[in-house]
Amino acid sequence: MIDVRQHLRTMIAQWAAVGQPAMIERFVLHAGAAYESAALPAEYEHGEPKQCFQNATKLIWRNSRALTYCEGFVVDPDIGFPILHAWAVTKRGVVIDNTLRTPEANSYFGVRFTRYVLNREIRASGVYGLLDHGRGANVALIERLAPDVISEARAVAPALKRKTR
Repeated sequence: MIDVRQHLRTMIAQWAAVGQPAMIERFVLHAGAAYESAALPAEYEHGEPKQCFQNATKLIWRNSRALTYCEGFVVDPDIGFPILHAWAVTKRGVVIDNTLRTPEANSYFGVRFTRYVLNREIRASGVYGLLDHGRGANVALIERLAPDVISEARAVAPALKRKTR
């Protein structure tokens, strides 16, 4: 499998070279874990293509006792670089990805979020997805969950506001 962590370290360094904090990459590298790839089990239906945040959320809402929402990065070996993505994960750490067609071939590295955090953030933003609401990194969430990541990012980008939401 591909080492997603190394890809994230490279991305962080590249963004730092141009004065950008790479907040999401830093947070996922700090708080994330690698998960076991697997084909989508027959009991789960595929969601809409390119709607991973919505697909994973709906999967969690239907299976909250068995699955946990996870957001982070996936690397498809045919593409070769990390893409921000969402999926569900079993208690054993096995990926349930109902968006990508061949999840068993991919490498996953991300952060588990409780259903409480998932629901709170969706209500607050009005959109699916926790780490990026389409307006940049969710700095407020990252600061609540990992304040040391914010401190590290400010060293690269001192202009980073205290709270942006």
